[in-house]
Amino acid sequence: MRSLLPEMVLETLAADLACAVGDLLTRRTTVKVFRAMPGRRRFPLCDVMLQALTVGEGAVICVDAGREGWARETLAPLAPDAVFAQPGMSAIYQRLATDGVEAIGPSPSYLCNLATLRAAPRPAEFRMELLTGRAIESLYRHEGLQMALSYYTEGERPDTIASVAWCGEELAGVAACSADSEQMWQVGVDVRPQWRGRGVGRWLVYQVTGAILDGGRIPYYAAGLHNLASQRIAAAVGYSPAWTSVWSR
Repeated sequence: MRSLLPEMVLETLAADLACAVGDLLTRRTTVKVFRAMPGRRRFPLCDVMLQALTVGEGAVICVDAGREGWARETLAPLAPDAVFAQPGMSAIYQRLATDGVEAIGPSPSYLCNLATLRAAPRPAEFRMELLTGRAIESLYRHEGLQMALSYYTEGERPDTIASVAWCGEELAGVAACSADSEQMWQVGVDVRPQWRGRGVGRWLVYQVTGAILDGGRIPYYAAGLHNLASQRIAAAVGYSPAWTSVWSR
């Protein structure tokens, strides 16, 4: 089975899950024991490790060695679709709750490229600027923007580019990206409640996505299933669904 996803994305996801690219593309459920593989996204590791991911074909479940037996007995017999439906999600949530760990997802992730990127109009009443590198640190005095900012420019997943909207002297919103791996940079956006619904988020995401693509990297965007406003922003800018995942935190 061939995928429409870029090979670099498939290789990165496979590294995340300590599996082969073929495991993502074959319609079966595969269980793997986690290893920190070269090329993976640099998310912090959890003592209780569980990741489940599908690109629309196979399902791959990656767990720590202590939960391998449970995963093979409970999840491996399920069809890939069932892993992300009631049978699989119920089993995953119950097991992680027993282990005292939070389960996140299922959450969709989206990709954009130069061919699909759609321009967004700039809201006239806002002043916009694009920040890179250490200049982003000037935003860190503003709290409550965790959906957009990591709040550090050095380390494993630093903020690298930020598009900022100002209304007068007030910060209205930020879209920024974290360098989750060498090639895949994740976009997040936060708009202050009083300025939502004016196209600010769409314009900010368009700007930071274009900057990532201009630099030769792959932008991706994640949103919770409940966050329809965020999903609408992604679709309006030209992002399309690429994979769905659930993980322990």
